[in-house]
Amino acid sequence: MSRKEKKAAEKAEEAVEQQESMRVDLYEWIQSLMTALVICMAIFIFIIRVIDVSGSSPICSIRRTRAMSSSSKRTGMTRNARWSNG
Repeated sequence: MSRKEKKAAEKAEEAVEQQESMRVDLYEWIQSLMTALVICMAIFIFIIRVIDVSGSSPICSIRRTRAMSSSSKRTGMTRNARWSNG
């Protein structure tokens, strides 16, 4: 092989290595972004959504449910029987 052929072969090898390096870098970036996205989604779903309660409406529901269950024990009525109009 002549020098020119060797240099051309080396340049071709370098181009292939550079292209492979770019693929690996792109894969690592995508993997990092996907991991960050999954972590953000998990934090949002399991922490932020659980804490997000506004007003006192859940307290009213709890009190009403407790009152209904204690009155049904006294009267022997079920929840559906008490709330029906018939």
